[in-house]
Amino acid sequence: MKEIPEPSKRRLVLLSRLLTDRAVKNITSVQIESLTGWSANLVRKDISLLGVKCGASNGYKVQELKEALDKALGTGSEKQKCCIVGLGRMGQVLLDNAELEESAFKIVAGFDSNVNRT
Repeated sequence: MKEIPEPSKRRLVLLSRLLTDRAVKNITSVQIESLTGWSANLVRKDISLLGVKCGASNGYKVQELKEALDKALGTGSEKQKCCIVGLGRMGQVLLDNAELEESAFKIVAGFDSNVNRT
């Protein structure tokens, strides 16, 4: 797979979020254009970087496109491990916040320059 340029990555991340909310089986580049304002040609060019093959008139299978996006961008259902650097008030709030359990992140460590806070 080719290296995905940064502007294309940004569009593909937004497209991935957009597809998450779609209850349709197929979507065309023209439909994506009407939802996003990006040209259909630009949409097809970005999707071609993923190696997804599909006919122009049939559109893309949403499930396959979403899986290809998740694989290419590393945004699948697997949670991203992260750590918090600085365990002051804000760091403690983040550690204690149950809402982060619903997010794509899993806090696995916390660090602070104060030895009593680690």
